[in-house]
Amino acid sequence: MKSKIHLGLALVLSGGLLGCSSVNQPPSAAAKNETSGRFQTSSGGETAIPRVELNFSSMKAGDWNAKPFREIIHPDTVKRIVRARESGFVRGRDIAGEQADYDTFFAQISGSDEKATDWALGDNEATLAELVILTKTGGLFRIEIIGYPGMPNVPTAMLIYGSGRGARIEMKNFKYPHSAGTGLPKNNALAWGEAVGGLQMACSVDVSAVVIHCWVGNAGDKAVAYNDFVFGYVENVVLEVRQGTNWERVRVEVFPGDNTARGAIPTDTKIRELPPGQTMTETWTRRDAKARRPYRDAGRRERLLVSVCEGDTYALDLTDARWWPTNILQQGTVEARVRQSFHSPLPSEEYPFVGGPSLTLFSPVFKLDAIALSVVAGSKTAK
Repeated sequence: MKSKIHLGLALVLSGGLLGCSSVNQPPSAAAKNETSGRFQTSSGGETAIPRVELNFSSMKAGDWNAKPFREIIHPDTVKRIVRARESGFVRGRDIAGEQADYDTFFAQISGSDEKATDWALGDNEATLAELVILTKTGGLFRIEIIGYPGMPNVPTAMLIYGSGRGARIEMKNFKYPHSAGTGLPKNNALAWGEAVGGLQMACSVDVSAVVIHCWVGNAGDKAVAYNDFVFGYVENVVLEVRQGTNWERVRVEVFPGDNTARGAIPTDTKIRELPPGQTMTETWTRRDAKARRPYRDAGRRERLLVSVCEGDTYALDLTDARWWPTNILQQGTVEARVRQSFHSPLPSEEYPFVGGPSLTLFSPVFKLDAIALSVVAGSKTAK
């Protein structure tokens, strides 16, 4: 059973953690380290103080191996959590927001079944935050929240250090408590999905044009770097329909820049920055389609898509809906979602920009009238 926790996180922006003479270590080691003999003070007197402990940098998990976080540090034993350094983990705009971010992190890691392994740090990973945990029995632990500096707010793992031990525990699909976003436009007709890598997606179904409009926007209050090659690229975009407890991929074309509009090696892809509250409209697929359009004999369907999708990040052309599996078409209205996979960029990275962590962005679940779409799609094709 996953533990229900209530952790009090003390956000200490300066100063230190004092008076911790008893630490998490075997009794024999503690006996050797707890007293250090007598030391000469600056005033000429003598005093007994604890030795400096030098064994909090191990890279071996030891008896922590294959244990989840809650079995290494039981939530009920935690007395204090002190932030020593913040380097990009928090998203909250004030102390209350930062507190909520950390509370959510520890709630998720304490309930996670991810197991500890030996200490490890991936290529380009760095510390997003550093904390110290003190238990009620005097146990002392150092925590590092790890992620990619090129894409802050995306924790990938936690490093935990104790006396003579060091381990890594993966952090998967972390969700901030305010992941609904702050800077994106909101209205009754448009809903935004959960934020991933600082980005959100929204979709709108246009049955008359047989298209799904898709927008990807910056959900936070800081600029977000993005790889303009993958957004709207056919191999990174999927339309899924719910079938029972599973999501099934269905046939669809991405506009602009699906296979029919491609055929050229991208030479002007780049890492761009999306300002807060704005949506992507400048991607390689869109630029490529515009550049190649004068050399193609654009049909009626493409001319329509150009006119109705100009402000989209990209759109999904549903004219192939008439070829969807019969079991889906016979259901009538179905639940659907758009899935966009991407890699967050790394500083000074070169094409194809896949060195960062692999992330997946989902739109909110929306309704599709499969029968109506197939009928309209057939009539559009017949024209």
